[in-house]
Amino acid sequence: MPTSSLPLRASGLAFLLGVLAAPALAQRLAAEDRESAVVRISELLQEHYVFEDVAEACADRLYERLEDGAYDPRRTAESFATALTRDLQDVSHDRHLTVRVGKAPPPEERLGGHEPEIRPEELQEMARANYGFRRVEILDHNVGYLDLRGFLPAKYASETAAAAMKFLSHADAIVIDLRENGGGEPSMEAFLASYFFAGRTQLNSLYSRAQDVTVESWTLDEIDGTRMPETPLFVLTSSQTFSCAEAFTYDLQAVHRATVIGERTGGGAHAGDTMSVGDDLVIFLPCLRAIHPATGTNWEGTGIQPDIAVPASEALDRACAEALQAIQKRAG
Repeated sequence: MPTSSLPLRASGLAFLLGVLAAPALAQRLAAEDRESAVVRISELLQEHYVFEDVAEACADRLYERLEDGAYDPRRTAESFATALTRDLQDVSHDRHLTVRVGKAPPPEERLGGHEPEIRPEELQEMARANYGFRRVEILDHNVGYLDLRGFLPAKYASETAAAAMKFLSHADAIVIDLRENGGGEPSMEAFLASYFFAGRTQLNSLYSRAQDVTVESWTLDEIDGTRMPETPLFVLTSSQTFSCAEAFTYDLQAVHRATVIGERTGGGAHAGDTMSVGDDLVIFLPCLRAIHPATGTNWEGTGIQPDIAVPASEALDRACAEALQAIQKRAG
């Protein structure tokens, strides 16, 4: 299982950024187009999907549904994509495995070792969302609080992320709220996690079955700001916490660096890439399996069980109470 510098794609957000904008297609798809899409998806699954047996089962289901007339000509491109996604997820139970209307970036941009170019309007949208950093403040008893709604690429979001971490650097405990975070780019996970370890630390590995290659993810050697390896850290979760947000949670929980409070997470551990299915359809195909060095596994399908299970609506109050206890304990 060799190690490689294989370029990584995000678990969720990259699908949204990697798919070129395309209007919803109301026209019906010809029978040959629908059959061609099923054939292409089946080929991609069996070549790239994380588990070969699941890929074969998914392909069998699609052909079975096609022969039964489930993908009839009355379906629009949108409804056809929805039906394909439903059938694929019924077999795989993989919420990352998704077919949508759109156009994928050219292969040389996706797999050429560099990130696809992000269009100006997408960059503007990320900036208007403050790169996912919704709220940062100091609560009572000097508890730092960060409400993070997405893990956007560090290439664009690092300045905002560093500013948030500098603001929190004098807190006696920190709460990171991921209850409404659906994921994003691994680069931001590594960026943020670096502030909570004393030195370079492996976060996880990603294995590609198609290439028999393992890619390791590590914290950064240098950060912009102050490391906080001893500061009590709490992560809030809900059933909506998904993908890269789960990776951040799992990677810190597995080495006992953070206490997780809230609800079991969504259960999406496979990273992947956006690939073209035809002129108007793309698939987000999970092709990288997360493996944590401490556990040897991941959270796919099961989600992450919190250390302290409470309803998501009560998680912040409970975290503040736990933070206060941790602060008092450290004060002697």
